[in-house]
Amino acid sequence: DASLLARMAKARELRPDDARPMFEVAEQLGSMRQYDRARTYYEEAIKRAPWSTAARNGLGLLLTQSGDDDAARTTLEAARLLDPYNRETTNYLRLLDDLKSYTRLEGKHFIIAFDKEADPVAAQFMLDYLDEIHPAVSAKYEWSPEQKTVIELFPTHDRFSVRTTGSPWIGTVGAATGPIIALVSPRQNAQTLGLYNWSQVLKHEYTHTITLGATENRIPHWMTEGLAVLEEEQPLRFEWTAMLYNATTKGTLFDLNQLTWAFVRPKKPSDRAMAYAQSGWLCRYLTDTYGQKTILLMLADFRDGKSQDDVFPLRTGRSLDQLFSDFKIWAGVQTSTWGYDKESSEKYQLLAKEADAFVRDKQFKEAADAWEKASAIRPLEPMPHQRLAGLYLTKELNNPERALTHLGVLAKDQTKDTRIARRAARVARDELKDLDLAAEFANRAVHIDPYSIDAHQLAMDIANAAGKTDLAKKHEIAIEQIRKMKP
Repeated sequence: DASLLARMAKARELRPDDARPMFEVAEQLGSMRQYDRARTYYEEAIKRAPWSTAARNGLGLLLTQSGDDDAARTTLEAARLLDPYNRETTNYLRLLDDLKSYTRLEGKHFIIAFDKEADPVAAQFMLDYLDEIHPAVSAKYEWSPEQKTVIELFPTHDRFSVRTTGSPWIGTVGAATGPIIALVSPRQNAQTLGLYNWSQVLKHEYTHTITLGATENRIPHWMTEGLAVLEEEQPLRFEWTAMLYNATTKGTLFDLNQLTWAFVRPKKPSDRAMAYAQSGWLCRYLTDTYGQKTILLMLADFRDGKSQDDVFPLRTGRSLDQLFSDFKIWAGVQTSTWGYDKESSEKYQLLAKEADAFVRDKQFKEAADAWEKASAIRPLEPMPHQRLAGLYLTKELNNPERALTHLGVLAKDQTKDTRIARRAARVARDELKDLDLAAEFANRAVHIDPYSIDAHQLAMDIANAAGKTDLAKKHEIAIEQIRKMKP
């Protein structure tokens, strides 16, 4: 702050009435989610250049991101008087009109705003889930928001994009600005991005709310992303394994100073996905090596304004270069068990061919043995789990417990399709008579597609069988609401 104020004073000496320094500082502070500080500079820029639509639009977006919709509307209406043809101003005001018409569902810690006609089902299940995860997430990071976190569920992707960036396109389904979490509706629709596991996304985004709030929005971008990935509590995504393996073996992992830039200024199409994968991996390494208590001390340091150049040496006793070297060694150990080296790949391919030949000859036990060996060589590969789940469900092998083990692995990696989760739920219910496990899989199906009658029917049947009539009633109501929806 002292350095900034000195530079601003010099700028005023050179050009006392120039609004541009104020505007640029406001833009940068806004991008770092320093809402109160940014607001001061936007307001000063507007005072110096009352004709500036850009400054009013910037302030309007800032106010919507921080949850002050009334002040945002006042600011944007003033911008529209200056330039009624400005596209950003129009987008923001339309967004505020939409939000004003939304139904609000309020719980103990959260408020969900949603379009009741387009999304009559998802909000209630989201609110129940959020209230369930809140205690554990807030306790883990020893911080809880003073105000209720607002979840805005948008029926179309363009509305969500305007909410988060001011433009009608951004290639994701969820975003958190701290006090506000925006989501695209998890519906199969031409105006959305299709199905996704909304519970996984909500937990990811709420972790942002927690870590941003705990550090007053000063946590490095890569670290808030990495901790959010970690909090999803999912196995390493198969789509990330090849990227991480190649980066580890070829020496192209991002160092700690490159990671955030890979998110905000990617040089290759794969950089952002790689940044998510590596950030989650790096946070796993830090947590496993130094403990959650050290993570909390780091968050406190960031809140106090320290940079990662100071924080990581202070809390780990290692310089950034040393820490990165340690991480690369750890990464090498991890990838050495994945079976992507030349020798392991050849063994895997040979076993896969043998297994397929056994299936053609209807030698199912031998096929299962071969696929089990292949899976041991490449434990993160989904193909062996797919084949083994099918083989163990045949009448010849009839081993539903083993089948469910492999279905469970596949279900955790599947975020856009409910078929595996629903099959696993039926196996758990009908073959193993395990209603609790069946309910877990049925809930996963609902979390991927809250507008699937089949998913709700299955969850309702399992809840009734377990004597959970209140839960069964929620699914029954959901089915009725879905049937009334316009096609």
